[in-house]
Amino acid sequence: MAKKFMWGLLIGSVAGAAYGLLTTPRTGKENQQMMKDYIDGTTYHVQDVSEKLKNLQAAVHTLTEESKNLTTVFTEDVKQSVYSFTYEAHPRIRRIQQRAEVLSKDIQDAAGNISESMSEAKSSS
Repeated sequence: MAKKFMWGLLIGSVAGAAYGLLTTPRTGKENQQMMKDYIDGTTYHVQDVSEKLKNLQAAVHTLTEESKNLTTVFTEDVKQSVYSFTYEAHPRIRRIQQRAEVLSKDIQDAAGNISESMSEAKSSS
């Protein structure tokens, strides 16, 4: 089925081209010049698009390389920042933990004292 379609397309194209050449109001020289201009213009546009595609590929390649480098630098900067923060925060965290332990001990002592006071108050009543 595809072969029949292709043959039909080919025969139709040839017949259409022949009809167009035979019924055109222009002379053969004018038709040749028009075809040459058309082919030259198309060739120019194809070359222009090809050149722009090459430029685009080069730009994408450059962007990819720069992003790889930036990613590496950014990752190292973040690691260094986290390390510095951890190093600077560690003594503060230790002091907070020590104060929390002291507060916890004081609360337990206070709760024990309150319990003792309440026990003494009940026994003296």
